[in-house]
Amino acid sequence: DISYFSFDLGEVSRQTPELISSMFKELSKGFEDRSLKPMEHKVFSIRESASAFRYMAQAKHIGKIVISTQDIPLIRADAAYLITGGMGALGLKVAEWMVDEGARNLVLMGRKSPSDETARIIEQLSDSGAQITVANGDVSSESDMKAIFEKIQPSLKGIIHAAGVLDDAMIPDQTPERFEQVMMPKVAGAWNLHQLTEDKDLDFFVMFSSAASIIGNSGQSNYAAANAFLDALAHFRHNKGLPATSINWGHWADIGMAASQRNRGSRLEGQGIRGIKTENGLAILKKILYEKPVQICVLDIDWQTYLSSIPVQTAFFSQLVRTEEIRQPEIIDKLRQTAIEQRSGILLEVIREFAGKVMGYEASLQVNVREPLMDQGFDSLMAVELRNRLSQIIGKTLPVSLLFDYPTLEKIRDFILIEVLDMNEDRQIKVEEK
Repeated sequence: DISYFSFDLGEVSRQTPELISSMFKELSKGFEDRSLKPMEHKVFSIRESASAFRYMAQAKHIGKIVISTQDIPLIRADAAYLITGGMGALGLKVAEWMVDEGARNLVLMGRKSPSDETARIIEQLSDSGAQITVANGDVSSESDMKAIFEKIQPSLKGIIHAAGVLDDAMIPDQTPERFEQVMMPKVAGAWNLHQLTEDKDLDFFVMFSSAASIIGNSGQSNYAAANAFLDALAHFRHNKGLPATSINWGHWADIGMAASQRNRGSRLEGQGIRGIKTENGLAILKKILYEKPVQICVLDIDWQTYLSSIPVQTAFFSQLVRTEEIRQPEIIDKLRQTAIEQRSGILLEVIREFAGKVMGYEASLQVNVREPLMDQGFDSLMAVELRNRLSQIIGKTLPVSLLFDYPTLEKIRDFILIEVLDMNEDRQIKVEEK
């Protein structure tokens, strides 16, 4: 039988104060000899109040949930943290920042041994008092990850998954091998990290995703798909009551994969997507670690310029810029107001200027108007970008095969002027045989 009695402890203490005193003495002995221990509890800082209430609403906790008015250190000296892709430029910057924030036990993971410059940075971090462990392995390999996790000491409290590779190509040029190369570190790697830490009490599980999975990017169908998995995994973990954040980063200005590739940064700048400065990115990362959103996009972008650089507007962007704010093509009016015999030269210079910007040339005169662009270093991604830019400035959608059908700037000029804009009514443009 089980009996239930209610009583007023306050009333008991007033009537028999000696009983309460003896009980406290008995409890004190239990705390002193450690036979009694504090009940289970999980502490959230005051700035994490929203996360604390969400955690409580899931009803999966044991013990008490405590909100502390004292700022709980974001990075703890008595914990270990794992950074995949930790020996890349971005991973190293995150490692330096974490050490500055108080981390004293970092595991930097990568497939290759540290370069001389990387080794120098690691040595500087060690000299500052941090224990830096270099772990060679493939994050997509479950056996490699199990071996690394077995060696992590002290308790692992946080993960930054920054591993990734690029292998850009337009969809007709994509292959299963290219998809696999890009997907493995993102998809298989993140899933390994999830499964191996599912039973661990982590403070954070952060995945470096990309804005490509939000707004797309020419030639990056495989990369966008891989990062979309990270976004979905963050929501999956969150629904299971596990910490997870997917950050859809734009490109970093001075470090990272975009910065290491020729002309990529300048080409994105031309679309209104500015590079994230390192100090700004790390400050945002700190804010994200405190606020713990499930998914967040960090992008330094001029939406008007960006929307002006893509040929087709979608409903996805409809609330960002009003239709009337998008710059309308001015070249059409300029051509119509220009003498017929001068139109050809004006349009050619406009096209050559855009071709030069796509190729990263400081002076558009470096682009030969009579030589096939593919012979001058153009690739399929550049072809798509030039086609998109030209489509925007003339206000008409040009064919995807533009550069293959019209390989030189002069032939592109003639196609646009005659076939697209229909500006040859008053005269027959004679195309010289070159």
